[in-house]
Amino acid sequence: MPPIKISSLFVCLMGASALTGCAVGPQPTWTDLGPGGIATKKGQIACYTDANIIDGKRLEGTLCATPSSGFLSDGEPTVIARMGYGQKYTLELSKTLAGFELPFGDKKGVLKCNPMKTEPGKTMPESFCTLTVNGQKLVSAKILFGGM
Repeated sequence: MPPIKISSLFVCLMGASALTGCAVGPQPTWTDLGPGGIATKKGQIACYTDANIIDGKRLEGTLCATPSSGFLSDGEPTVIARMGYGQKYTLELSKTLAGFELPFGDKKGVLKCNPMKTEPGKTMPESFCTLTVNGQKLVSAKILFGGM
């Protein structure tokens, strides 16, 4: 083989082995980091991820938030819930106050947030949201809605 083909083959094999190595690395084992904190900015989404044991299996969940749901920053604050790397749900904060049911395959998720409040001396309104799966807490976070 000419030297160029051998080096090309070598580069391809190294690239393939590097990608394969990433996919078969050790699985994370951490759980229950506790309630997180999310501070949003106008035009951006901020997130927090935690993991817990749900029905005997470690699952990761993510809560994200943005200070407005509409185009050009009009609309109410939005919360996004995701379990693992699967389907995500984007909801206006007001829809989560009574608890909003989210189907995650064979599991039942519920996203519930407290009404938004502003504490004396603070300029950013806040809420506290929890995502439960099959009645067990997956992830929770205090959300500061900035840039509203």
